[in-house]
Amino acid sequence: RAWTVRFGDADPFGIAFYPRIVETVHDTCDAFVASLGFAFWELAASDRGLPVAEVDVEFERELRAGDTVSVELDVDRGDDALGESSVRFSYEGTVDGERAFTAFERRVYVADGEPTPMPDDLRAALAAYEA
Repeated sequence: RAWTVRFGDADPFGIAFYPRIVETVHDTCDAFVASLGFAFWELAASDRGLPVAEVDVEFERELRAGDTVSVELDVDRGDDALGESSVRFSYEGTVDGERAFTAFERRVYVADGEPTPMPDDLRAALAAYEA
């Protein structure tokens, strides 16, 4: 996914305001899960969802207004990466091939506001993309 840092995404010094990076990570996940056939808005319409339980971002270089950031998402593999009701996604943001940030999210599948085992079709779709 490509994200161009807009003037409004930056602070007065022209550096991307960090919540915009977290928002971009979320938007990347939103688009990915929708591409699997599980759009967040459709899940929410039936009181289900995949909300964020944990997020972390490590910044390696500043992002400036006008930068085009390539954001790559991977479904993690290994212990507790794709659990009974949770999944961990890893992200890397680069500008012109130079890493700007890495991030991860742990999302938990919920139904009626409570963690619940992920449906088999969603689990299979995510497992097909494990890094």
